[in-house]
Amino acid sequence: MATPGATLKVILVGDPFAGKTSLSHRYVDGTFLPFQRTQLVEKREKVLEFTNNKKEKFSCKLQIYDTNPQNGVGSVTTSVYRGTQILIVCYDLAGGMEALKNVPLYLTDVMSYCKLAYVHCCVVGCKSDLKEPLKDGEVDVSARAREMFEDSMTMYVECSSLTGENVETIFRECARIYLEESGKWSEGSRDRLGLEVEKKKGSGGSSVFNRIKGLGKKKGRKEE
Repeated sequence: MATPGATLKVILVGDPFAGKTSLSHRYVDGTFLPFQRTQLVEKREKVLEFTNNKKEKFSCKLQIYDTNPQNGVGSVTTSVYRGTQILIVCYDLAGGMEALKNVPLYLTDVMSYCKLAYVHCCVVGCKSDLKEPLKDGEVDVSARAREMFEDSMTMYVECSSLTGENVETIFRECARIYLEESGKWSEGSRDRLGLEVEKKKGSGGSSVFNRIKGLGKKKGRKEE
């Protein structure tokens, strides 16, 4: 039996239809929810188990707050952000550079209200199953996102709530990194889960404001 451990507050933010609700629903319930209008904030919970280097099991409860900023950045009650320990900013990979432009704004908006010394930040490109081969002259959104965040101390991952690709690993890896970096789990196993991510210690965001270049749009799937 796992020893009860930390409870972590996870905030999901991003533009409407970026894929936030589908991501949290797939992770918690294990099913694909293509589209459902959420309330301003919806809360879901899931318990993880980790095994440390001494083969001891520890549990960690994630309290996941799925936000729906109907009027864009800054439209969610800021009290929801207080105490955030893990911040996940979602954007629609199928939306081109236009979908990526608000990510730095969400990072800095939420970080200004967290009120904690350490917050683990993760940018997630959703709907990876809709990515198509690049056409001549088209901007590679994935490459641009990695370029934007590699110097901002932010983890970057792409996922598909339809296929389940990387969904479990996003939350598990975010929790593991937070527990290790915050010192809440000094005995934790440091074995990574095989996911290649761009992650550096810290909680950046503001340094990427002026690093978006070029805009482009693609057709996508309506996924809340």
